[in-house]
Amino acid sequence: MDGYFVHFLAPEGIEPMPMDIIFVLDKSGSMGTTKMNQVKESMMTILDDVKAEDKIFIMAFESSLHYWKQEFVQATPENIIASKNYVNNIRSGGGTNIDLALKEGIKRLTQISGNKGRAPVLVFLTDGEATSGETNTERILENLKRENEAEIPIFSLAFGQGADFDIVKRVAAQNNGFGRKIYEDSDAALQIAGFYKEISTVLMKNVSFNYIDGTLYDTEVTTTKFNTYFKGSEMVVAGKVKDLNKLQSGLTVNGTGVGNREIEIPVPRMWCTILPWPPRPSMPFTTPTPPVTTRNPSIMEKLWAYLTIKQLLKDKDALDSTNKIKTLNDKIIQLSLKYQFVTPLTSMVVTLPDQTKANPSEVQTSEKNGETADLAGLSSIQNLLSARPMNFPSFRLAPVQIRRTTAPPLEKLMIMAPRRTLVMVSRALPRGWRNPFPTTTRPPFTTRTTTLKTTTTTISSRPIVRKLAKSQIPSFGITLPGLETPLCFDLPMNQSKVYNLMSSSSPAKVFKMNGRSGPDMIDRITVTEDVQTVSYDAQPTDASKTPVFQTLLETTSLVARNTPLGLQFLANFPARNNDINGILALFKDYSGNLVSSDILIESGEFAAYVNIESSSGTLTVLRATTKEFGDGICYYLDSETLQQFYTNISQFEMTS
Repeated sequence: MDGYFVHFLAPEGIEPMPMDIIFVLDKSGSMGTTKMNQVKESMMTILDDVKAEDKIFIMAFESSLHYWKQEFVQATPENIIASKNYVNNIRSGGGTNIDLALKEGIKRLTQISGNKGRAPVLVFLTDGEATSGETNTERILENLKRENEAEIPIFSLAFGQGADFDIVKRVAAQNNGFGRKIYEDSDAALQIAGFYKEISTVLMKNVSFNYIDGTLYDTEVTTTKFNTYFKGSEMVVAGKVKDLNKLQSGLTVNGTGVGNREIEIPVPRMWCTILPWPPRPSMPFTTPTPPVTTRNPSIMEKLWAYLTIKQLLKDKDALDSTNKIKTLNDKIIQLSLKYQFVTPLTSMVVTLPDQTKANPSEVQTSEKNGETADLAGLSSIQNLLSARPMNFPSFRLAPVQIRRTTAPPLEKLMIMAPRRTLVMVSRALPRGWRNPFPTTTRPPFTTRTTTLKTTTTTISSRPIVRKLAKSQIPSFGITLPGLETPLCFDLPMNQSKVYNLMSSSSPAKVFKMNGRSGPDMIDRITVTEDVQTVSYDAQPTDASKTPVFQTLLETTSLVARNTPLGLQFLANFPARNNDINGILALFKDYSGNLVSSDILIESGEFAAYVNIESSSGTLTVLRATTKEFGDGICYYLDSETLQQFYTNISQFEMTS
């Protein structure tokens, strides 16, 4: 849709791979009784889910390491019972040596797994920061990178409020896994067991989506390679299409399965569903609806942006270079602001106008209006209202804006107090921090009010004033056999000159339409049918869409309608008609078919590619841009493309 695509793949019928699983469990003193009991409870469920063909290894750590057994063991019923007994007898105490535990876990997996068609997985759980051994996060990550040359996936859990989630998610991101935060609630054991359920069955490793070269814009596609594919999940690729024909010709997905067997999943031709955007009427000039004034991103483009932002955030966690992190931050911010996503780098801002102001447009918020109050200690909006009374019978919400934030990464709600501006952000602002992006509001045009008890919320928006330029209104449109959407174009006509728009050389009917060029478009037509001649003038203020003139020449129909700048013409050719001449007969000898459409190009316009074929079999590929035409759209041909089909504008001029 709209020049973007998304592929979801969740293959079925693939035999699960046997797994080598190592559980690295934190038993340091901070785990205490409650957390340790929750870990034990979750491990009972997890061990019940381990398959008989899997092998397991359990290691607990604090300042030093503790093993259930010194080698991986098969998950037989007897071994599962013994492993549960070991876990139930773990006692908390000691420091937290994350560096030692991770290196030892990877070393053990590397020794057993090798290249035997099995899937190695490391599950790492901790509730705190590194306090023993190597405690520097960057050096821990560097040590792990050197140890994990086999690129074994690590799935990390940060347990509880005090856990160092930064190192947990970076460990996972740098090692083909993902990190999760487990909250210290009554269902913590279920959270941990649910996490394992997601990764408990590996179907494929080293999966790659293979597209034909030239299908996609390489810099605007999400990852096409997946280290591990788990049962119950799906692999998703989204991106911007360069060549729709190639995309529709199919692709292959390759991966490694049981016994290192190569698995190939062919995606057949024409498997994609292509949806138009925006939804458009089947024929132009059908209903008197106002023209579209803006082109909003389609759901497919937003989905691509969402997936791209998520991938960039994960990629950022895997980096240790400040310059590279800054580059990714800039990309994330750019996409977040453009597509209005709240991320760790952006914030959502809502403004409350002062009660003495007549409307939101009069509210100004800047550093001049007062100091920024540090209200991080207030736990709710009710606290704010009691601390700084605002006795409004109602209040208005200005349009929500997503903005870049320079606040530190804390997860709290903050209130900006001057001029009673409410700012909801994804982190707290430190004492003394000032908002570098002053909030402005826009005058209301339409409002929607919802009343709940005594509070009224009004959402305001600004009217869009549409000023049409000539570049927005093509003069001529032609519908060819096999092409539902018309080709449209303009020609470099001279003002006050008269041109042959359409004439018929058929003996069945004498017809001639000449048009006088005005400042922008044809402003008068003179029509001769048989022996009668009538003139029609453009009426720029006529918005009724009623045809100024229409006729049928054998199978070819012709319609002229008013626009704010002059007359617009549409000629419909259900079949080739060589008895027609004039500007509207430029493509009389051609039929056409659409190759691809709605491809976003560098200028921000949407391009389409159309094949047209002459009666002699000559095939021409036209690149066009999408423009409005009547109540629908057309494929607009630029002057360079048109020069293939006529010699000079003077060939259409009529002598006085």
